[in-house]
Amino acid sequence: MPSITTQRLLGWPSPGSPGSSQEAAFRDKYLVRMNAVPVVKTLWVHRAVRVHFNALCLFMQKNGEKLGEKVDDWGFANRDIRGFAGIKSYHAFALAGDLEALENVLGIRATTFPIKKTREVAKLLGMKWGYDYQGRPDPMHFEFTGSRARARWIKSRLVKPTKRSRRLAELCNMDVKDFCNRIK
Repeated sequence: MPSITTQRLLGWPSPGSPGSSQEAAFRDKYLVRMNAVPVVKTLWVHRAVRVHFNALCLFMQKNGEKLGEKVDDWGFANRDIRGFAGIKSYHAFALAGDLEALENVLGIRATTFPIKKTREVAKLLGMKWGYDYQGRPDPMHFEFTGSRARARWIKSRLVKPTKRSRRLAELCNMDVKDFCNRIK
């Protein structure tokens, strides 16, 4: 679980308290909407992981998910983890996204996502998938838990043809150059 101190050490700034001037500055400086799947209008993430979430959403779309048809895909939310008062969620740092939340419900180990492929994609993107949580599964939830430096390193391997981007393109049934251009 993230703490503000740990996140700062990993290079991620604090969003401040909900509604504060610090949160407003955080939003202005760091939040961007992912854009690989244009119909998803509610997934705001930290600019350092936008490409990662673009790749995740593109994979989901190419594998039959109907992202954006319902308002059940989202990212930034300056809040604590549900059930853990005082502990900020990765959503608060704009490092998490929930996809197809109405079909992939918190607390139930069932998902509409292809399990084996989704695990592989999450790993390639440096993310954890909530489906695999011990105790309380959260199959809608994806979070980037690494450092900002790690996010930059992974991004550098996603935006040009590399072993990593080739595998992701293959999982999306796309040409690697098209994949790389689409997620930028």
